[in-house]
Amino acid sequence: MKITVLHLPTEAVEKSIAIRLAGISRESFVIILPTFKDALADLLGTKTENVQLFSVQEANTGSTLR
Repeated sequence: MKITVLHLPTEAVEKSIAIRLAGISRESFVIILPTFKDALADLLGTKTENVQLFSVQEANTGSTLR
């Protein structure tokens, strides 16, 4: 798996969303990340390359993605 670090424009941060997932660790999520991004892009009607993951944080109820 390749991890790329990008500079995010202010607009990207302002238009970001947070998603909270229960029952999955950060480590497990990273493994399924490509599939998750494809599914989210399909749901949003956009290209997969337009779906960017800012961070993954453990929460009491699961992982929070931003």
